[in-house]
Amino acid sequence: MKVLFASSEMYPYSKSGGLGDVAHSLPLALREVCDIIPVTPLYRFIDRKKFGLHSLGRVYTLKMGSKTYRYELFQAKESDTLFVYNDILCETEVLYGYDNDGLRFGLFSRMVAEIAKKIQADIVHLNDWHTALAALFLKAESIKTVLTIHNLAYQGLFDKKVLKKLAIDKKYFTMESLEFYGKANFLKAGIAYSEKITTVSPSYAKEILTVRFGCGLDGFLTKHRRKLTGILNGIDTVCFDPEHDRALYANFSADHVGKKAANKKAYYKNLGVKERKKPLFIFIGRLVEQKGISVIAASLKDLSAEPLEFVMLGEGEAETEKKLSELSEKYGNIHYLKGYDEALSRQLYAAADFLLMPS
Repeated sequence: MKVLFASSEMYPYSKSGGLGDVAHSLPLALREVCDIIPVTPLYRFIDRKKFGLHSLGRVYTLKMGSKTYRYELFQAKESDTLFVYNDILCETEVLYGYDNDGLRFGLFSRMVAEIAKKIQADIVHLNDWHTALAALFLKAESIKTVLTIHNLAYQGLFDKKVLKKLAIDKKYFTMESLEFYGKANFLKAGIAYSEKITTVSPSYAKEILTVRFGCGLDGFLTKHRRKLTGILNGIDTVCFDPEHDRALYANFSADHVGKKAANKKAYYKNLGVKERKKPLFIFIGRLVEQKGISVIAASLKDLSAEPLEFVMLGEGEAETEKKLSELSEKYGNIHYLKGYDEALSRQLYAAADFLLMPS
């Protein structure tokens, strides 16, 4: 069985959160039971030389309406992973947040569908809204599609004008397909046309059928619940192994957990904290309401009065970033680090005594 695994981000090439980690680790696990080929965009910021990527030597074209788009396929030298390059999709500084994201990932979904046909895939595994339209593009083919919903809050909502750009017939702009309160909903198309839908845990599969956690799609998901299954996310224990992780100040294991303290000592030295015995609390994540960041922000004054250090690493809503920066300057034991750094996040996990995850 041949599976094409499509994701808009994939560690170590690109990553904004958990989707990138899963897109790295899940194909590795699935290789034990099937022939799986991951595919992801070749963004401008990916270092082709560092990862040994080479062109497969052919430029393909996609005709959508009156326009023709070109794309090229690349491959990692010692891997089956495919990379799609198209200037509209890939010539960006960051992954998401552009006015033309609908066109960008609509194109990516169309390319995924075309690649699936070229390699004669039996199944295409889609991930979140960025690839969900591929289920619509493949609905007339013998290729089956599976859609994994990692985060229902992000659905790919765009002005319906994007459908014309993607040459999607207006007959699909209905409540049973793409239409969502006057906008085009890419994730909804994936739910409607995929043969199977999975989520990142059995409990999340139940939660998204409720009004509280359904993000407006609870009724639509309930209609398609026969296709819905929750499968608990795992972790790549080779990649995320503190005994061999080169990013850490000191390696440790479950059998020699005492060495973990060296990571905290080294991090406190870099942070300029003299009292090394104070517990270290950390938060790593996107600064959005869904992650519970408002709960943390409201607690910082109280936390600052406690004998502890608290480090937050992340980026997100501008107002939240500004507020955390101001509080970080106000309180000496509260530290906000804007952005995301993979090595630093691993160092923080290794150094921390407590992890806050209010989501």
